[in-house]
Amino acid sequence: MNRRQVEAEVEAEVVTTIEMVTPAMAASWLKFQHRNRNIITQRVRTYAEAMRNGDWQLNGEGICFNTEGQLLNGQHRLAAVIQADCPVRLQITRGIANSAFATIDQGKPRTAANVFTAASVPSATEAAAVARLVCIWDRRHIVSQGPKEAVPTATMLLEYYPQIADSVRFVGRVRARLRGLLPPSEIGFLHWLFGGTHRVERFFEAVADGEGLIGTDPQYRLRERLIGQLRHRARLGATMRLALAIKAWNASYQGRPLRALLWHSDQEAFPAAIRDVE
Repeated sequence: MNRRQVEAEVEAEVVTTIEMVTPAMAASWLKFQHRNRNIITQRVRTYAEAMRNGDWQLNGEGICFNTEGQLLNGQHRLAAVIQADCPVRLQITRGIANSAFATIDQGKPRTAANVFTAASVPSATEAAAVARLVCIWDRRHIVSQGPKEAVPTATMLLEYYPQIADSVRFVGRVRARLRGLLPPSEIGFLHWLFGGTHRVERFFEAVADGEGLIGTDPQYRLRERLIGQLRHRARLGATMRLALAIKAWNASYQGRPLRALLWHSDQEAFPAAIRDVE
């Protein structure tokens, strides 16, 4: 770039507006990029999901064009607009110098835990992990193999905190006793899913301690399956753990003995949980 070009960029006026961007506009802008960068498919899906559900929010980040009208930043947002197939309000900045391209997106993205911490949520990391599972479940991202990955936005997760606060506190009380058996996020999610009542808490405490259980108690069967994964060094997957916990809880709630605790993912639908209401 010669001196005249540099001076022209410096003198260019940078203008930021809020505009309703349609899928057609997004497709047109994506064709005229300063430099092509690899699209991260999961990020596009996450953004598109938020846009479709009306959860997309303006946060100071947006679409940037250089002085020649070429796209410098925002390709994931534009690709999401196309995938969501709906118009979305976006922040548009025009007149950015090409020399600024290397400074774009240099900061480390904020995690959900960062957002929870900033909002002064206790046990922020665990709360964010529990909220993620609850959000995915609540939005019906469920198939026969269990909760599907559909990463929600951090802001979306924070909205779920009020309804999981008690479950996060319960995790703090039992996590040490269930260490190695169930991850804290799954304990909190299942506590919420089952209703978060005293009955639910007694169920998990029995699984943790094993005191007074006999071989046909659902809590005993679940405890043995979870301990078995440690004995045989063959850790169960998250979907299997959740399915087995739900089946054990349902049997306990209904007063049914269990001679075996199994879930055949290729033959059975993912189990629905009974919710306790005291």
